[in-house]
Parts: sequence; structure tokens; C-alpha cells
Amino acid sequence: MLDLTTPQLASRAFYDAFMRRDLDAMMAVWSKEPDTVCIHPMSDRLVGRAAIRNSWREIFLHAPEIAFRNRGSRIVTGTDLALETVLEVIHLHGQERAQPAMAASNAFRREESGWRMILHQAGPMGEQAEEPVGGHAVH
Repeated sequence: MLDLTTPQLASRAFYDAFMRRDLDAMMAVWSKEPDTVCIHPMSDRLVGRAAIRNSWREIFLHAPEIAFRNRGSRIVTGTDLALETVLEVIHLHGQERAQPAMAASNAFRREESGWRMILHQAGPMGEQAEEPVGGHAVH
């Protein structure tokens, strides 16, 4: 069972599920509430679990194997909501160089079962963006 007792653990579970291409683990991180939103890079806004699940299923079926080294993660936490901003540095399997960094915003809501994702939005960064010191590798 996933440990989602903090927003940081929920974020880690999200990126771990992404790297493993594990649809069940991915959806275990997401809230079951109908107001959840996911916006993949250069894509439409997806609202609700069914649309979000379908999008991740397609990504996992067609995406190459990847690893993340997230940089500059900042999480602001309130009583029931948390917002994370992070630079996603993506490494494709078999390539030496990382892909251009993506800026991501992740929002989490505290629910009875733990912190659950209610928003993920990612998009490309400008070429002048540098990776800030800090962050954490996602294994």
C-alpha cells in the first residue's frame, strides 16, 4: 500500500508510478473527486478520473522508458491543500543527455486516505532555464 501521509510522499509516488509505467499505482495517487485535472505538455485539459486514467494508459503504452531527476521542488502546504512546483528533468532510456526541462505544478488535497493529487500540469521550459541547485532524484 502507498504511503501518502505527506505531500512529499504523494509526489514521490506519482513520479515512481510514472517511471514504472504502472497505471494502478498512478491512479492510486490521484483523488477520486470529480474535480481532478491533468494537463500534459502541449495537450488539452483533462477533467475527472476516467479522462486522466485514459491519458496515462496511452502514455504508458507508447512512451519510451524514462527516469526523472526532479530539481528545485518547492512545496507549500496548508491544512488541506499543498502546491508543488518542480523542474522535471527527463532522461530517456538509451540517451546520454536529458531532455529539455519541463516546469510542473502539482496540487494535492488531504483526504481521509492521505494526500491525493488533484492537479498535474507540465510544460516545456525556455532554453535559457538552468537547473537550480537542490531537488531530488526520483528512483
